[in-house]
Amino acid sequence: MGFLSSVLTANEIVKNFTVRKGFKIHKVHALRRVNLKLEQGEILSIVGESGSGKTTFLRIVARIYTHDSGRLFVLGRELCRKMSRSEELEYRKNVQMIFQDPFSALNPVKKIRQFLKRPLEIFKISGVEERLGEVLREVELPLDSLDKYPHELSGGQRQRVVIARSIITKPKIILADEPTSMLDVSIKASILNLLLRLRDDYEISMIHVTHDLASAKYISDRIAVMYAGQIVEEGNAQQIVDNPLHPYTKLLRSAAPDPDRSGLKLGETGEPPDLISPPEGCSFRMRCPYARKECSTFTGTVQIDERKVSCVLYM
Repeated sequence: MGFLSSVLTANEIVKNFTVRKGFKIHKVHALRRVNLKLEQGEILSIVGESGSGKTTFLRIVARIYTHDSGRLFVLGRELCRKMSRSEELEYRKNVQMIFQDPFSALNPVKKIRQFLKRPLEIFKISGVEERLGEVLREVELPLDSLDKYPHELSGGQRQRVVIARSIITKPKIILADEPTSMLDVSIKASILNLLLRLRDDYEISMIHVTHDLASAKYISDRIAVMYAGQIVEEGNAQQIVDNPLHPYTKLLRSAAPDPDRSGLKLGETGEPPDLISPPEGCSFRMRCPYARKECSTFTGTVQIDERKVSCVLYM
């Protein structure tokens, strides 16, 4: 599909956290000069291992965290540390998040009706009962779900409720943090199909975070692969999964279960770097089977047609 314009542009985003080890305070370099764009109506998947920084980036866009440096533009305005209350409300109405765990996202002592009504009350949206009925139909849940408690629903139904809340204000951007990782395999495809349909029905732009390249290929227009707080490869979803360029993307692909595929597995190449003291040059070089001397200083990005890859092999 064609895209009209960027709804999100991230330039050189940096985010650090502080942690205590013994008597010392250390800085964890969670995001290191991240550059990304999200186009109108596009689904962009950010793929990487746990601790790669993908959820941190999502939470910065959701304004759960603030970035330390760099510039982030969303829906035509730059995100600054402070917004007025009216600006904050407008932003949160237009940028909604689907959290990873549908079990903890719902209050166990409140009915689904209360959970879904709350955003309509906050943003003073009229026609509450009509909108509740509409949104349940859109996520394919029966109307009587409104009067049930979370424990009365299955895992897949709970995730549909969480998705319903994310679209109830008719947002322009959805931030989906591993929305199928807590679900059975049999349910995952139906949730991904639901997200695809809602993207088309609402003309929503979406950032989808996952560790699974297969689901990223299925749902995405583009994929950005993140490792140790940096984007190492970015481009068309099908091209990246079918023909990965960066050695880390190749290892991610080889880690997917496939008895007919040979090659290195992720666990055979060591552990991710310590982000308190990340290595100079390419962060993946200590695990890379193709590492060479130049990798210790290389930090650039190579453009290959419509793809970007941060690897000296393509210089």
